[in-house]
Amino acid sequence: MMANHKSGSIYVGVTSDLASRAWQHREGELDGRTKKYGCKRLVWFELHATMELAIAREKQLKAGSRAKKIALLESQNPEWRDLFFELNRKPMDCFVAALLAKTRNRDYTPSSSIDPILASRSIGI
Repeated sequence: MMANHKSGSIYVGVTSDLASRAWQHREGELDGRTKKYGCKRLVWFELHATMELAIAREKQLKAGSRAKKIALLESQNPEWRDLFFELNRKPMDCFVAALLAKTRNRDYTPSSSIDPILASRSIGI
């Protein structure tokens, strides 16, 4: 889930590359809801073994009420902290890799040496 501030607008989506997608939302590179409402904070995510499971979970979350989304989010992140820099055990690796990829005009793909979980999983945000 991406949000603009605590108790603000919430966006639910799915991606196979959370670090890169969160970076794109933060930088306003993607047109749509997150850009329109300034949803730049990664406030909640979960990992799934397959993209099919991730998509099914995304649909389940989107069908639920805002109250249910907030309850889920606040059960793990009551302050709505931005989790972007907490994605990896080495948070600056994610930032530096995404920044370098951006300056080279190519997509960021997490390296298994940075975080094997992010490199191999489908992720719901």
